[in-house]
Amino acid sequence: MKPSKAAKNILDDIHKRFQTTIIGSLARFEENFGYLWENDSDSGQAYYRLWQQTRNSILNNGNNQARQSLDLLEDFLIDQQSEYEHHYKIYFNNKTQNNTGEDK
Repeated sequence: MKPSKAAKNILDDIHKRFQTTIIGSLARFEENFGYLWENDSDSGQAYYRLWQQTRNSILNNGNNQARQSLDLLEDFLIDQQSEYEHHYKIYFNNKTQNNTGEDK
């Protein structure tokens, strides 16, 4: 069973928010510490390599956490959707009811 369209929209929105949080955080770090690797010195190149390793590690971890969280939420939403999907047959005696539900 797949999640409903509304649930899918929520999952997509949450995923975008995860990505925005991760990328925005990395951008703030680059704004404040980017001067360390902007020069062409040996230390600048070493800081740049260290930054790239750190950035990749953060992105990989964030993407893994986002994927696992969305999978959990999707499973929950599907369970909730199927839990409330019931079909009933109602049998009436020979009595008829008016619009207020009272017997005639």
